[in-house]
Amino acid sequence: MSAFSNQTLMVLLGSMLIIAKLDFDDQRNIDILRIGFFMSCVYCFIGYYWISHVVSTKQDKTAIGLTAKDGKPAERISKHDYDLSRTQDQMRQLLLSIGVM
Repeated sequence: MSAFSNQTLMVLLGSMLIIAKLDFDDQRNIDILRIGFFMSCVYCFIGYYWISHVVSTKQDKTAIGLTAKDGKPAERISKHDYDLSRTQDQMRQLLLSIGVM
């Protein structure tokens, strides 16, 4: 089973066709694309914040083992700490992409 459904692929294909027909010499179109990108980043940030809030309220301290990296021994970390650190990393990457824009 693929990661994308047919409906998702059609939306992506339709978006690519619409963007291909845009006139990028017109400043109005560029501004609309920037606003769309910024709004999608805001929605993602809200989603990450909500996930972070849910993870921090659950406080699941079940320990999981992570694989060893670079010759270091495998470490044990709680699910709560792992999920919270991954969510914070994704939020940081999103904020960096907004800063680059």
